[in-house]
Amino acid sequence: MEFDLICDREFLFGLTQTLMSVGNVLGAFVFPYLTDRYGRKPTVIVCTVGAMGSALGLACSLNYAMFASFKVCAGIFVQGLGGACGLAMLEYLATRHRSKGYACAASCNWTFGMLTLVPVAYLLRNNSWRTIEFTFVAFFAHILLSVFIMDETLRWLVANNKYEKIKRVVKRASRWNKRNFVTVMKALYKGKHEESDDKTNTKLDVFTINGLDLNRRRSSSVNGRVLSPSDENSTSQKNGPVEIKKEETSSERLSVWSLFTHPRLRYNTVYMFFTWFVNSISYLGLTLMSSTLSGDLYSSFTINALVEIPQAVFLYFYFDRLGRRLCFFLFSVIAGLTLIATAAVYALAPDQHILITVLSVVGKFGVSGAFNAIYLYTPELFPTNVRNTALGIAYIGARTGGMLAPYTKLLYKRIVYAPGLIFGLGNLLVTIGVYFLPETTNIQLPQNLQEMDVMWSGKPKPVEHVVVNDNAGFQNEEELKS
Repeated sequence: MEFDLICDREFLFGLTQTLMSVGNVLGAFVFPYLTDRYGRKPTVIVCTVGAMGSALGLACSLNYAMFASFKVCAGIFVQGLGGACGLAMLEYLATRHRSKGYACAASCNWTFGMLTLVPVAYLLRNNSWRTIEFTFVAFFAHILLSVFIMDETLRWLVANNKYEKIKRVVKRASRWNKRNFVTVMKALYKGKHEESDDKTNTKLDVFTINGLDLNRRRSSSVNGRVLSPSDENSTSQKNGPVEIKKEETSSERLSVWSLFTHPRLRYNTVYMFFTWFVNSISYLGLTLMSSTLSGDLYSSFTINALVEIPQAVFLYFYFDRLGRRLCFFLFSVIAGLTLIATAAVYALAPDQHILITVLSVVGKFGVSGAFNAIYLYTPELFPTNVRNTALGIAYIGARTGGMLAPYTKLLYKRIVYAPGLIFGLGNLLVTIGVYFLPETTNIQLPQNLQEMDVMWSGKPKPVEHVVVNDNAGFQNEEELKS
């Protein structure tokens, strides 16, 4: 066997997946901060290149130490890539499209990716694992096109005061969709409030993204004198365009410590860490217990992938109607009861293969639906500047569960019903905590702590939709270039 993984070194063979999970945990520590600090697009590009390089390193490994090192690196970059891509997709979508575009479409893409592995692995079953590894590297190649296609999300740009980049992104989108740039900016930029702050002599600029007001204070001055709205209009009419100095106050800065010092952020963070841990270990635990679905490895893997489609279909029609909390509650109850029932059947009637198969399929439906629901619900609870950091902490919970799940097989051999009982009770326990969280269905993603507090109050701002009318004028080409 390659790398001499036999006899006293045989344990290293099972260690490879644990090393991948260790890399995932490290990636969940590092890249969420970098994604929130430097943006979604740079993280996607760096992680794509890193994942491709790690895969090539695995295929070219000369010894086990080299292989193990690249396995950890692969886990780091794949985790960073998945987190940044998922968050970017969430922030790209309008509120009314989040459940269908993010939870449902993304889940179907996940299932399609799993199903794609089956024919590739089957056709290359007689080839070296290095050939399979080289083949999977090709799956990353198309993501490199994101350098030319992908734009930074407007929410991150606004949250970090990147207003010139907002202008470039909107201009590019306007040209792509054959819309007038100035008209689009008029829709996104509502203008200045007539009210001003007497203490700071500042006016409030309001940008809207999918109807969400994104505010920033500024003071406009000419030759050191603060201008009123009427001053600016008269000055512009008399002397033409003037240079206006904008003294912006710093945007609200939140750090990873804010997730544990602010009471509501702390509850969100701790609860999501535990929930992702339970969901992950249950997902893998149920997969372990459902190994009797088929005697053939490829058929069993295919069945386990296909049973995730029904939950995506259910969420497509009912995620917005029932709400995030109720959907997660229902799926968690199904998963919890099914895991307990499966463990009971294993302990009392292990020869009932049909019943075990049915319970396994229903359980996979519940666990997949709960995971899908919480995957969208988690980032909706946090402000923009710490959204991916919070999601990274949730990932750490999931990866910790993933690292522990393989060892439940030892517990299963000693006490056959113990894993299902523990996982089932865990899923039922998380249904209690969700009751104390706010509902986020059809609510704009919070930009800051104030908007998060409004969401918790139960009186969030209703969703508005901006309609861009190209017949509104502003057809001057010089304005488009400005």
